[in-house]
This record gives sequence, C-alpha cells and structure tokens, in this order.
Amino acid sequence: MAMLRAWPSATTLLLALAACASGTALSTHAHDGFHPLVIAACMLPLQVAGLVWAITAASSQRRCR
Repeated sequence: MAMLRAWPSATTLLLALAACASGTALSTHAHDGFHPLVIAACMLPLQVAGLVWAITAASSQRRCR
C-alpha cells in the first residue's frame, strides 16, 4: 500500500519563499555596511509572510472546532 505524502500548504510555501527572498536581499546589502533601516526593509517580506501564515493557521484551527 502506498503512503500518501502530505504537501505543505500554500502559506507554508509562501513563508519559505519569503525567507529565501529576505535572506538574499540581506546578503546582498550586508557588504555595504550596517544600517538598521536596510535590515528592516530586507526582513519585511519574511515578516509579512509570517503574519499571513499565522493568521491562516489561526483561522483554520477555528474552523476545525
């Protein structure tokens, strides 16, 4: 009997892609020196994706009740 593989949800994939985008943006700007606003801007995609992921997870838990 074949086991079914559980694929990650769309928001989990969005979170992973945002982490890659944030890491890439941060690594390209790291050579220019430290500036807090640049670091905050580079982490913005990851923060927004994390917020979307958390809201989606919370709403799916409420639907299961």
